[in-house]
Amino acid sequence: MTRRGKPYNPNTVNKHLKLLARILRVARKWKLISDVPEVGLLKARKTDFDFLTFEEADAFIAAAKQHVPHWHPFVVVALRTGLRVGELIALRWREDVDLVRGRVTVQQSYNPHNGFTSTKNDKIRELPLTWDAIAALEAQREFVDVDSELVFPGADGEVLSANKTNEVLAEISEAAGIRRIHNHCTRHSFASHAVMRGIPIRQVQEWLGHGSIVVTMRYTHLAHGIGDDLIRRLAPPTPDDAAKSQHIHSPQIWRSPNSGSQTPIDPLN
Repeated sequence: MTRRGKPYNPNTVNKHLKLLARILRVARKWKLISDVPEVGLLKARKTDFDFLTFEEADAFIAAAKQHVPHWHPFVVVALRTGLRVGELIALRWREDVDLVRGRVTVQQSYNPHNGFTSTKNDKIRELPLTWDAIAALEAQREFVDVDSELVFPGADGEVLSANKTNEVLAEISEAAGIRRIHNHCTRHSFASHAVMRGIPIRQVQEWLGHGSIVVTMRYTHLAHGIGDDLIRRLAPPTPDDAAKSQHIHSPQIWRSPNSGSQTPIDPLN
């Protein structure tokens, strides 16, 4: 049970059970025990994830620029890179950001318990930056102290906290007139938008830094209809054929969970 008296989420319990199984295997390898008992996992439900529609993301960015302009670069970079909040906090100007090439290299993360560490899967990855992410980083470079090593430092040059970013995102959500947004929602939004724009799932996995493509596959249901357009490239229709089949080219409707809004999307636009 949690401190609040509620049962732990099955996914959380399974993480600890997997760790226990790993410890037992090491113990057997070191001949501390003779056999490894079977460690069964709980049946976990597939969890839904929340993401911003394209219009909501635009409204969110606009609200940040209007109401908390010094947080605008953070919001843009979060939505355009899909970095985990710890990775955003740990970004450094000299080692990680290349505005000339339009690239950011993710080499480390941060959490208050362990400080600066390697990324979640101990992998270094490089991401290309969108034009607005580059502009946001250029603005941030002008805003922060010239001696700041971190791209997004906290108050008085201290390390930014995930709790603080959550508070600010909630404030921006209210200003934008949308539901409360949390840190990981920006990552889900980036992944969802990439898939909805027809970016291959393997590329999305690489950008997100997922250790397994199974994790990235949770977003594939958003790619509905993209395969239809891709297969047509094998035999492009003539103008007459296209006119006869206009009814199958209607835009798809995407709905963000709990958003109550619908957005027509052309996945390959």
